[in-house]
Amino acid sequence: AHAVLGKHDNVVRYYSAWAEDDHMLIQNEFCDGGSLHARIQEHCLGESELKILLMHVIEGLRYIHSNDLVHMDIKPENIFYTMNPTAHKNGCSALEQQQGNKDDDGMDSVYEELRSSENLVTYKIGDLGHVTSVNEPHVEEGDCRYLPKEILQEDYSNLFKADIFSLGITLFEVAGGGPLPKNGPEWHKLRSGEVPPIPTLSKDFNELIA
Repeated sequence: AHAVLGKHDNVVRYYSAWAEDDHMLIQNEFCDGGSLHARIQEHCLGESELKILLMHVIEGLRYIHSNDLVHMDIKPENIFYTMNPTAHKNGCSALEQQQGNKDDDGMDSVYEELRSSENLVTYKIGDLGHVTSVNEPHVEEGDCRYLPKEILQEDYSNLFKADIFSLGITLFEVAGGGPLPKNGPEWHKLRSGEVPPIPTLSKDFNELIA
């Protein structure tokens, strides 16, 4: 999967792999910010940060899915980020060009707000160990806290949606909705659309997560 996915700004880049001392070593792109999981140990993400995270991970998933592949293990531990303001600003310009005269979808104001920040980041999807083809799926279940119940029931009829579900519940967690349950009534509620609103988020963004 590493080699097939090639190069995308929102997927951790693969360089090479080799065997050494009975171990397989994989050389990937270095993300100087670390993991999203480590970041949220310090503080939850605000709505502006969440919108950037959402956009970047969606772009990474769009690329993965365009190759008829699914990630199957989206979670904070597998999302990394780089502190790269220049690349991020270039991305803003590209987005503006694509939008042309379209109405503001809410992201323009977010980018405008963050342009002057020294903490601009680029989020990247990493850990491709669970990636599988949608045409001939060989599913190795990821973390049950982030998976829809259909996957755990071995229903693989819509694997693309499984990745989107995992992203949604990741957003819920990093916004302050964690820690996530591994089972029990609360686990089932989250999969039945009973997602408690995060007080610090707008009504629209809470509805987006739910």
